[in-house]
Amino acid sequence: MIQRTVLIGALALGLAAPAAQAVDFNVSTTGELTSALSTAASNGSADRIFMAAGTYTGPFSYAGGEDLQIIGAGEGQTVISDTGSGDTALDLENFATYSVSGLTLSVGASASRGLELRGGGTVDHVTVDMDPSTFATGLSIEHAATLQHITVLGHGSGGVGVYDLATAATMTLTDSSFTGADVSVYATAQATIDAARLKISAPGGYAVYDLAGTIDLSDSLIDLGTGLGVVGLMGTDGNDTGHGYSVAIDASRVTIAGSGGNGQYGAEVTPNSTGDNFTIALHDSLEYQVSLPLACNRPSGHGTGSVTADYSSLDASGDYNGTCGSPFLITHPVTNTGLQLADPAHGDFRPLFNSPLVDAGDPAALAATTDLAGGTRPVDGDGNGSAVRDVGAYEYQRAAPAISAAGAQPTSANTGDSITFSATASDTDPGETATLSWAFDDGAVASGSPVSHAFTTAGSHTATVTATDSAGVTSTQQVMVTVTTPAPDPGTSTTTTPSTDSPPPADTTTTSTTPAPDTTTTITPGPATDAARALVLGAVRIRGAMAFFTLSAGATVHVRLERRVGRRWRAVRRSIALAGHSGANAVRIPARLLRGLPPGRYRATCVATDAGGHTSAARRVTFTIRR
Repeated sequence: MIQRTVLIGALALGLAAPAAQAVDFNVSTTGELTSALSTAASNGSADRIFMAAGTYTGPFSYAGGEDLQIIGAGEGQTVISDTGSGDTALDLENFATYSVSGLTLSVGASASRGLELRGGGTVDHVTVDMDPSTFATGLSIEHAATLQHITVLGHGSGGVGVYDLATAATMTLTDSSFTGADVSVYATAQATIDAARLKISAPGGYAVYDLAGTIDLSDSLIDLGTGLGVVGLMGTDGNDTGHGYSVAIDASRVTIAGSGGNGQYGAEVTPNSTGDNFTIALHDSLEYQVSLPLACNRPSGHGTGSVTADYSSLDASGDYNGTCGSPFLITHPVTNTGLQLADPAHGDFRPLFNSPLVDAGDPAALAATTDLAGGTRPVDGDGNGSAVRDVGAYEYQRAAPAISAAGAQPTSANTGDSITFSATASDTDPGETATLSWAFDDGAVASGSPVSHAFTTAGSHTATVTATDSAGVTSTQQVMVTVTTPAPDPGTSTTTTPSTDSPPPADTTTTSTTPAPDTTTTITPGPATDAARALVLGAVRIRGAMAFFTLSAGATVHVRLERRVGRRWRAVRRSIALAGHSGANAVRIPARLLRGLPPGRYRATCVATDAGGHTSAARRVTFTIRR
């Protein structure tokens, strides 16, 4: 054992060492832990014990009156095990303030308790692993305490997960889970439990058992499993007919789920003595496939009991009344059919966007809190501008879809070149998918991913992608690309040739040693006299299967092709007509008109003709086809 002593600051002044010393203990064996607990109990000061990973075989106890922290290396790493008959694995006896964290308590078949906390304090990130045959208590609390991130593994045992014996004091229990214990949470007479975000699964008998105490439970799930006779919320006097008890369970935004079979109870009270007054109140809560949603059983005919439900979703039939008079009051009922839950068959009871539970709770203001999954509550789930709590343990989040990997390939291109745009979208809300749509700044639109688009004008261009989820919630992201006008083919020169039926002039094309692309373009400007004509065909450029030109008015551009053979140009029997409008045009040449043309140099003579028969001056462009 390493003992790290922290002396009171008087030593720094050269004074005598004080009697009290604060000590940190680092332990790694059972013997070292026993010694550290004994030393800490008698050194007159608050201490800390750091437990290395490993298994420590108990029982262990601490009887000192000083505050103590016990800090493990983590759940499942530091394990305190006890298999002795009637023993408590870790017994913190006196009324000091304790902190226990980062460890697992292994409760054997004959053990009595995992942890007994007789003073106040905090228990955080502790797992209780119970032998299937034990009837032990995992955590026994006898004073005001805070328990958080507790995991109880009952394995179908007859044990109790958390037992609150703190009379006239409050135990806070949050963010914890219980599986397979006979009783998950137990409050005894005059004890108060304030619990939130609990997940209780497959209790053997009772999920929440109130023996004449007070329990406030919120934002929690009780999954009854398939057990017969199991009860979600139970208020009782334990058949003690000699006293008049008060029981109060207040359950807000709680989901109780059954298997749909007979003999499962949602909320039950059993007053049995004169003076008993038992109440369970459900608020904004859901009972799903629970055969007996509300029950009151008064076998002796004494005491009073009531179960109320406000803004809650319950099966309309199946309530059990055992000589209790009129014990049930249901106000502002919420439908219990067509609930649209994520995956209840596999324990996922989150509401979908179209669930009738969304925004169906009490419309009164609710202070911001979190649901069982840690989501914000309340949320404006139906998008009407008002945030109202949902019914049950989970709040529909109405999250906007997330867009990722939005981009373009390439990010720089020439006019007329095809650019591929792509993105992905995801949504955290259950059961929702997102679709993608695109809007380009030239007015074009597309859907899906990937999509292709070509811009006809140079400059910086924007593509806006929009993701829309199943609820109609959207998010957007922009992708920027740069578009430039390509330079003329360096392997050709330009000539000016008027339209004529005479034989073509001698070839003036200069051959380049650099291979040209499949459809390199040379633009041949028309003569200056074109400006005086009523119909003007501007410079023509052919790139790939696209023809680019400008017109002073709407017209059809007729193209006559010639192919270079030796030193002469020979006519090609193809008739090409391209419809254009006033201004800049980018027109795709039908593939059938270019199909079958052999590789080589070509010359296109272009003349525009409008609806009135007016023609423009000819424009000539040369280009090369390579296969």
